[in-house]
Amino acid sequence: MKKVQSRLWDQLDDSEVDKVTSLFEQEIAEFCDIVRANNLYYPSNGWEPDSRISVLASISDAGRPNETWGRLVWLGQILQCIVSGKLWKSDPTILPGTKLPQKPNWDSGMLSYATLPNGINKQKCEGST
Repeated sequence: MKKVQSRLWDQLDDSEVDKVTSLFEQEIAEFCDIVRANNLYYPSNGWEPDSRISVLASISDAGRPNETWGRLVWLGQILQCIVSGKLWKSDPTILPGTKLPQKPNWDSGMLSYATLPNGINKQKCEGST
C-alpha cells in the first residue's frame, strides 16, 4: 500500500486538489446554509446525529484541512454523504434530485419534498432555494 500511495503522491497536483476541494467547500457550505435556514428541514432540536445532513454539516463546518492529503480525505467524506449508490462506479449520482440520498442503512435526516404538506410549507421551501 505504501508503494501505491507513494506513486499517487508523486503524480498529485496540489493546486488541482486545492481548486476542486475549494469548489466543493463553497457549494456544500451554501447547501448546508440553505437547509439550516429552512425550518422544514432543520428542526429546532437539530438533526439526528448520525444522519447524512448532520455528518455533512459537521464536515462542512470544520472546513477543509490545510494539507493536501487531509483535503483528499475531507473530499472523500463529503462524497460519501452526497453520492447515491456506489461512489466509485463510472457514473455516480451527486445529490440525486438535488437532495441528499436516502438509504435504509443511512438516513438523509431531511424530509422529502414530496412528503411536505401542500400550500404554504412547499412555498416556503421553494423560496429558500
